[in-house]
Amino acid sequence: QGVSLSLRPGDVVAVLAPPGGGKSSLVAAALGLRPLAAGAVLLNGTPLNPHSGPALRQQVAGVPQCPSILSRSLSANITLGWGHKEGTQVMAAAQRVGVHTWAKQLPHGYDTEVGPRGMQLSGGQAQGVALARALLRTPQVLVLDEPTRSLDPVTRRQV
Repeated sequence: QGVSLSLRPGDVVAVLAPPGGGKSSLVAAALGLRPLAAGAVLLNGTPLNPHSGPALRQQVAGVPQCPSILSRSLSANITLGWGHKEGTQVMAAAQRVGVHTWAKQLPHGYDTEVGPRGMQLSGGQAQGVALARALLRTPQVLVLDEPTRSLDPVTRRQV
């Protein structure tokens, strides 16, 4: 309640609060996923809400605490929702967050199936996939909800 925030390109904000303090609710509002009782989330002066058009929504990416991973290839999970992307784009995003380090060791590399709900991935690997997915979009706004929670110390520093 009563949150007012104005950010410029390149600004980084960390929100610290105890469990149940509203961090995830703030993330959902910042992504335009949750209607607000009062006020608005604006991106370059345009309201961002659940009814915003795809052109505006593509400018915002989020990484939730528990990312969605499907029973598809690693590459398909990184590009999830964004259609065909070149392998070099996928690899570049994966390298930025440490995914490439372990992806190249998989039996079929980026074409390896990750199993139902990504069961063949550790929590940190799934988080890395979600981070690579978000970076692949090159959003104007990137909202992270405890993005390094499951990552190992080396990958955490890299992110």
